[in-house]
Amino acid sequence: MRQALNLLTLFLISAVLLGCTARKQQDKDLLIRYRANVEDVLDRQEDARNRASGQSVVKTARSAIGTPYVRGGRNPGGFDCSGLVQWAYQSVGVKLPRTAREQSSIGQRIGRVEDMRAGDIVAFRHPRRGYHTGIYVGDGKFVHSPRRRSSVKISSLDDPYFNNTFLGARRVSMSAADGQDLAAQAESRMAQYT
Repeated sequence: MRQALNLLTLFLISAVLLGCTARKQQDKDLLIRYRANVEDVLDRQEDARNRASGQSVVKTARSAIGTPYVRGGRNPGGFDCSGLVQWAYQSVGVKLPRTAREQSSIGQRIGRVEDMRAGDIVAFRHPRRGYHTGIYVGDGKFVHSPRRRSSVKISSLDDPYFNNTFLGARRVSMSAADGQDLAAQAESRMAQYT
């Protein structure tokens, strides 16, 4: 009898503890779902801001169409390729590294054209001419400052020259307004190449 009473007591204590544990687990699961929902909403809001900022970058870059190529240029008086990209991103408060080589290594790599968005940096590398960057505008096209004796214009990724030298696109978070992180990221990635 005493053994049965002990077993019954042990069973009741276990049931209470398991009930508490189950309740704690339910609370924990509820908290995890709540956090996931909040993170999802925040991600969607950031994505919407990034898309809007990407459109602003494109609009700024398009406003420079016809501006002459100037080696080292980074203002509406004249642009080189990376100067145009840097200037357009600065219009939304994002400070990019200066060179095309650095710009081609920052942010998230986007390998497929189908996944690219307006405002992504497109990067190219020619064996003799080096790195080149521009800004994706959509529909397989990008705005860039191509070379001496030319001006800022829109070109197609289907052009054989660009198709053969295309490295991919880079997506930069528009909330990276500091620029310090992007410069450090570029330096770190460049150090890996050498």
